Amino acid sequence: MTEPQPRIVVSVYLRGQHLDPEVLSAALGIQPTSLQVAGRLRPGSERFIANIGLWGVSSESISSKIADHVDDVLSHFKGVYDPLTGLHGVEEAYLDVLVAFENPGAPNATVECFLSREQIVSIARLGLGVQLSVM
Repeated sequence: MTEPQPRIVVSVYLRGQHLDPEVLSAALGIQPTSLQVAGRLRPGSERFIANIGLWGVSSESISSKIADHVDDVLSHFKGVYDPLTGLHGVEEAYLDVLVAFENPGAPNATVECFLSREQIVSIARLGLGVQLSVM
């Protein structure tokens, strides 16, 4: 029996105490796949208040290669040439790579990560840090 492929989600997240997702969407010309406003209810919650503003775009790729997900999410920013940290209200900007295994103890539970020079240059041009989470 073969193990299921890990779930891979790559996102660009912008965070800040005074971040306004609507202002960012208008400035970038991109609709986020996730957002929250500091001091308001978190999306999908009836009782938890967001303590920081968040604007995010996530990959829609179904590939088993992290690089394909990175290409997909970076494609949203093709016309953006300045660091995202320069946008009003953005205190933190990063590329988030999440790899989640259904059965992490399986002997063949592996995933490889290769980013091209072009991807690294694009990530740096946007002023993004990189966060990698494997579970």
